[in-house]
Amino acid sequence: QDFVWTLSRITGPLPSITMRVSCFIGAAAALTLDPVQIPSDACSMQDTCSLDVDVAEVTTALRGKPASENEKIYWEARKELVDLKTQMQKVSAKAYKANLALLTTPQVNGTQLSEMTSKAEKDTLVVFFAPWCPHCQQYVLHDKNGDPTKAPLDVFRGELEADGSLKHLDVVSYDTAAHGREIPSGFHVQYIPTVYMAAKDGRKTPYQGNPGDKDKMRAFIKLAGSWH
Repeated sequence: QDFVWTLSRITGPLPSITMRVSCFIGAAAALTLDPVQIPSDACSMQDTCSLDVDVAEVTTALRGKPASENEKIYWEARKELVDLKTQMQKVSAKAYKANLALLTTPQVNGTQLSEMTSKAEKDTLVVFFAPWCPHCQQYVLHDKNGDPTKAPLDVFRGELEADGSLKHLDVVSYDTAAHGREIPSGFHVQYIPTVYMAAKDGRKTPYQGNPGDKDKMRAFIKLAGSWH
């Protein structure tokens, strides 16, 4: 259920698909077959979210003429799951791309973040996230109702822009799922979301607390930054 919930937050409602996938997951769990790994609330960098279904395995099993009707039904169901998984991946990627297009906070990769911090023209507030993490979704990608135009990070950045803070500060996001191997040195990201202030004087300071608390975030920017 957690997997389906996470998927629906990214892709939007897919009732026919998510219902059938839930049934397959429940059946596999009941039969103690392949485990389904689901991200925990901790959202560690090692967490994954996948349906462990191998196309070659299913194809080979069906060609081998299953011994019983129930075995045939099982492998046919797994084949259907492969098709559903492929479809969901395509829909998820399409929805994620559209979601990003609606956001106002720039997203950077490892090279871009390194260039920003090495130029030292401004302080840089960077939010490391992953699109599968529920906590990240409701802070970076959209609000708790799934609206990308009201994503809390975008709202906070907009307030900083309105009061003139962005003259001295860049606010960016970093997708660890896409660029996890490129994270520049000095940023120690074990859990997400992780927020860092990279001051233009070279200091890199992690934020300890709830990034959704705007008052504490402002206090952190003032304390860890170099322009106040």
